[in-house]
Amino acid sequence: MSQSKMSQKQKSLALVAQQNPEHRFTNLYSLMHWDYWILCAAEAVLARPGSSTAGIDGTTRDKFKKNYEQEFQSLVESLKNKTYQPQPVRRVYIPKANGQKRPLGIPTWRSHCTSHNRIGDCGYLVA
Repeated sequence: MSQSKMSQKQKSLALVAQQNPEHRFTNLYSLMHWDYWILCAAEAVLARPGSSTAGIDGTTRDKFKKNYEQEFQSLVESLKNKTYQPQPVRRVYIPKANGQKRPLGIPTWRSHCTSHNRIGDCGYLVA
């Protein structure tokens, strides 16, 4: 999937949304497994500083990157087949300045990449 095809798809979705604000898109899930969108989401997640903590599955950023091709293909296939199931987040408590603690949810890498996969957000504007 090329960036130009993704850009074209984004523009057509934006045009429909602008011309008909009442329109309800009914099949955006089918776009979620497009390679380029997943790739953009994964790159954005992996580029974040401090996002090296493992989720509930125990997979760290380094382990995810080591098996990147396999993880990527597995994620795309599970989305295509509509078998993807997000895992629960790992809950940890981090200290606050006042001595109390606040909860923090840490998703798995697969869940993080999938939730970051926002159609229309791959580093360039739709319009």
